[in-house]
Amino acid sequence: MPVESPPVIFNPDDHSYVWEPTGQASRWSVSSVCNTKTPAEVAAIERYRHVWEPRGTHVHLCLENFLKGKSVDPGDYNEFVEPLLALPFWNDFVLVAAEHRMMDLKRAVGGTLDAIGYWQDQLVLLDLKTGSAPRWYSTNRQLGAYLCMFNQHHGLMVQNCTTIWAFPGKAFHGDWRKAGNGQGRKFYPDGKYWIGDVSSNSVVEKDVDIEKYDDLTQKKVRYGRNPDLH
Repeated sequence: MPVESPPVIFNPDDHSYVWEPTGQASRWSVSSVCNTKTPAEVAAIERYRHVWEPRGTHVHLCLENFLKGKSVDPGDYNEFVEPLLALPFWNDFVLVAAEHRMMDLKRAVGGTLDAIGYWQDQLVLLDLKTGSAPRWYSTNRQLGAYLCMFNQHHGLMVQNCTTIWAFPGKAFHGDWRKAGNGQGRKFYPDGKYWIGDVSSNSVVEKDVDIEKYDDLTQKKVRYGRNPDLH
């Protein structure tokens, strides 16, 4: 069953969020709170913003429209969108919410959850990542932040969290580095994508870094640190 979006307004100019009933503005986004990169690493990423920002925005929009049963226009990003939407994971996925804006009012943090829905009778929270080449990194802090805010707003028990990865010509589900016990890379003959079993990155609530997220937000509040990368 779909859930209603909280009354949160997103300002794309400065990546801020506003709680509409009171006008309270966020001090940080989820991405900025969970960012632990050095200034040099941030600067290196920012040099390619003109590449990854429009790509990420468009691929996210395509996934949102796909999950909502709307028409999808891959545009210039078909090599990302086609394998992403072909993942067998979606065959058993029932959408609850997509591009779901939320705020942690206590910590003044805002964020947009990519998608959440039921997969084989489990409520699964998803984060979508795109990249120019396969590169894995932990998304647990972000998952913990979204999980924390979703529970605050809706009080629903999320059983699993996972990440969907979209790269040129390939898409992955979960931690595709792992091998053995049915959790490793499974190669499909058409060469379009690999996919790990849902168990490969189905971190249950207690294993998601909610505590790490809380520690990071408290440090941001204490020191007033607000990274440029959102």
